[in-house]
Amino acid sequence: MRKPKPISRKKIIFLLTLNCFLLSFTWGQIPIPEHGEDYHIENFKTRIIEIKPSNTVIKFTHVDSILINDARPDTLSVGLTQQNSQKPFFLVFSQDFATELVEFVNAHTVYGRSNSLSVVMVIKKFWISGGLDNDMNEHIRKTGYADTIAEKLASLQVRIEFFLKKDTDYYALFRFDSTFSKNIIVSRNASGLIPEAVEAALTKLSEMDAELPTAALKRRKFSWQEIEAHNLKRFDIPILKDTTLVPGVYLSFQEFKENNPSQREYEVGKDKLTDMVFIKGSDGKMTPTRFSWGYCDGKNLFIKSRDNYFRLQRRGNAFYTYASREYKRKKVVYIPGLAIISSATVGGPATATGPAETNTEHYTLKLKPFELDWESGELK
Repeated sequence: MRKPKPISRKKIIFLLTLNCFLLSFTWGQIPIPEHGEDYHIENFKTRIIEIKPSNTVIKFTHVDSILINDARPDTLSVGLTQQNSQKPFFLVFSQDFATELVEFVNAHTVYGRSNSLSVVMVIKKFWISGGLDNDMNEHIRKTGYADTIAEKLASLQVRIEFFLKKDTDYYALFRFDSTFSKNIIVSRNASGLIPEAVEAALTKLSEMDAELPTAALKRRKFSWQEIEAHNLKRFDIPILKDTTLVPGVYLSFQEFKENNPSQREYEVGKDKLTDMVFIKGSDGKMTPTRFSWGYCDGKNLFIKSRDNYFRLQRRGNAFYTYASREYKRKKVVYIPGLAIISSATVGGPATATGPAETNTEHYTLKLKPFELDWESGELK
């Protein structure tokens, strides 16, 4: 039998230091439930962010003001994210979103004052999201003891419709639809995305400045009541309007929106990593299905993601969930004479445990907060 190679003093010191670091990091956290299909959004935290000032000034000759109308599904926040394994949090401003945006626009815009033209920005989407902000994963990756990369990519999705206002009439100008991404930590630096996005939209408007005085001659005229009715139409659907929820299994996103599950007789089976929905087949037997969008138990709504069903929770005209789209593999490495080092190899915090006899690994769900996208029916 070959004698085991002795561990060098340098490596022992490194491993002990790393283990202590892992312990202090883990104990300093407030973890969330391991499987969070019932984790309520009322327990989500809020974090106030500010729009960073910019040196950019955009000039207009034929516009004397820019107005903001917030037509988003949820007007209370501008983003949703999570740091490490702690509770998810909504990103909010100290005052309402439209007021914050108007102040920023006015601070970085020079208007012409010799005309009666103004512009209305109708905000359809303005949402910041990102991966799990896990500095510890990056630390562990650099040591070579785990194969993970910290997810720090933040993105801001923007959809704005611009209207020219002349007297009491409105004329559609263009739609600004774009996504802005940076490799930054969402919880700390996401507000830096906002000036870039707003300035890009205003720059596109400024390129049309010369043609604005004659734009009304070439474009369809709307009343403000027509614009508002159009904005509200996307929320005029049974799942948002009905006072009761119909129990059953949704085979499509459309069935969910219509509050009309096509499969009314069903059963749900759950284990640690997968859930299974059974529906009644033509032979009268309960048959498992892998092609459902979600289900309703008459009181709560659930959406399918990664072979599991997670609770959808409404706020305003938006739905949120704490769900998973991938697994997290934990490796437990036993080093004789030292403590056990356990690290998450696909996101999540590293932890430390007591002694063990063998090296082991197991899988759990990697959970994070999502918003339901009304266009696609997917979690974003």
